[in-house]
Amino acid sequence: MLNRIIRIIGATLCSALLLAGCCKKLHDPAPTPAEAISFDAGSSLLQDDAVSTKAYPGSFTSFGVFAFIQTNNGNWGWTSWTPNLMFNQAVSVSGATYNAAGVADVDGATFSYTPTAYWPAPGNKASFWAYSPYDANASLLQRGTFTTYTAATKGIPDIRFTVTNGKTDLMVSNVVKNKTAVTCTPTGVVNFSFRHVLSWIDFVIQKLDDDNDDFTVNLTSISFENIYLTGICRNGNENPSWAGWSGQRSSLPVFSGTREVTSSAVTLSDYSVMPIPQTLVDTEARMRIAYTLENQSEGISESNVYTFPITADWAAGNHYTYTIQIKPDWPIKFTVTWSDWGTAHNIDLAD
Repeated sequence: MLNRIIRIIGATLCSALLLAGCCKKLHDPAPTPAEAISFDAGSSLLQDDAVSTKAYPGSFTSFGVFAFIQTNNGNWGWTSWTPNLMFNQAVSVSGATYNAAGVADVDGATFSYTPTAYWPAPGNKASFWAYSPYDANASLLQRGTFTTYTAATKGIPDIRFTVTNGKTDLMVSNVVKNKTAVTCTPTGVVNFSFRHVLSWIDFVIQKLDDDNDDFTVNLTSISFENIYLTGICRNGNENPSWAGWSGQRSSLPVFSGTREVTSSAVTLSDYSVMPIPQTLVDTEARMRIAYTLENQSEGISESNVYTFPITADWAAGNHYTYTIQIKPDWPIKFTVTWSDWGTAHNIDLAD
C-alpha cells in the first residue's frame, strides 16, 4: 500500500499596475489645426510588490483606440460623447525591448496606425480610451448593458472577453480626457496608461521527503475545472470590474506533458495562465492534478489523479501562486520465512 499527500497552498499577491508612457518629441512646438494625432504608451508590466518588477506573459504589440471629439470646448462626460474621431482604431507597437529585470524599454518603440487622424479644430477637445491587444472582432457592449456598442453609442465600451488558452493578456487604459494638440506632452502625442484586468496564476511544484531519491515523480497535467471562461469587463469608470459571466462552466488546461518533479521548489513560469476574474466560493470549481509515481527497486509504477475544490476570489489585476507539493511515503514492506516440515508423512489405505 502506498500513501500519498498533496498539499495545495494558494498565495495572493496584489499587483500594482503600471504602464507609463515614455516621452518622445514627435512634433514641432506650435501645432497647426491639421496636426496629426500620435500615440505613446509603456509596455505590459506587472509589479508584484514595491521592489520587483516582472514582465507579464505575452508581449505588448497592439491596442485599439476610441477617440471622441468634444465640440464647443466641452469637457469629457461618461455619457456625453460618441467615438466620432476613432472607433476601434488599430495601433501597432513595434521595437519594444525588455531588460534582464523584465522592465520594458519603449524609448525606441514605434506606434503606428492608418489612416492618419487629425486633431480637431481649435475650440474643440478630444478624449481617448484604449484596450490591448487589438481585436478587429472585439465584442463591444454599451456600458452596463448587453446592447451592442456602435459608433453612435455614447461613452466607452464594455468588452465581452473569452479566455481561450489562458495566455492572452487583456488590458484597458485610463481615459485621456479633454486634450488638444497643444495640451499634450509631447505636443500632439496621446500618452496612455494601461492596467491588467485579468487574474494571473503561477504554479510552484516540489517533491517532499524523499531523501534517498527513491521515487521518480512526473507531473503529467494541471487544469482548472468548472470555471467561467467568458465574462464582461465593465469599463464605466477608472476602476474596471467584471460581471456578466456567461456560457457553461468549462475547463482551462494549464499543462499537459511530462515534467519531472524534484526536491527543489520550481516555479513553472511557462505554465502561467490568465483566467477571467471570478468568485470561486460555494461553486463546483476544482483544480485537477495528474502525475505518475515510480520506484524501480520496489516495482512500483502508478498513475494518480487528484482534484481539489478551489475556494477563492480571483480579482482583476491580481497575481496568485499555487504551490503543489507531492510527498511519496515509503510503502509497507513484507518479509517471509518458513520452517521445514520435515519428512512427508504419507498414509496408504488399503481395502
